[in-house]
Amino acid sequence: MDAESVILVFRRVETLEKIRRALASRGYPIQGAFSSAGHALRFAGGRDVDIAIVGSDLQDMPVEALCRELSERIGCEVILLLSGSGEEASLADRLGSGVNCLPRPVTVELLLSAVQTAARFRQRIRGMDREVRRYKDTLERRAWAEKAKHVLMEEQGMTEDAAWRYLQKTSMDTGRPMIELSKEILSRNGGEV
Repeated sequence: MDAESVILVFRRVETLEKIRRALASRGYPIQGAFSSAGHALRFAGGRDVDIAIVGSDLQDMPVEALCRELSERIGCEVILLLSGSGEEASLADRLGSGVNCLPRPVTVELLLSAVQTAARFRQRIRGMDREVRRYKDTLERRAWAEKAKHVLMEEQGMTEDAAWRYLQKTSMDTGRPMIELSKEILSRNGGEV
């Protein structure tokens, strides 16, 4: 597991410590443990939190609101430990797929399984984010190169193939990224940069 950032939010300090020990003993670093939903949100708002494990009996904020904030605004995976009442079962339905609900009592193995599943999901999300950024960068480089290619065609009278080969060869010969070269060509020839 990459070092997923985990926070705990439970009203009872004893519960916080019990879960912290269980997760830490299996290699999951706990970034923060809070008995207040407000403190947890302030902490999570300023950091990259991957997983939040939350108890359903918080006093300073409705747990549904906290789970939605953590899941939707902060963007972390939420594991909610329900106390088992019928009202909480309907809460699980209202929260939907953004929150993984586990009925109490929860075994350490079940909690670890839920955390491992959330960690794998976060890793997949990070991989997709990297891929999206890579595609965006590629599209941006290509857009700048296309603009520079058209300037070379208009200003230098090059064919499309010759302009493209010129950009590629100059980039390779000078060791400069094509986007940098393209921006320079555009600025020299009065194009937009």
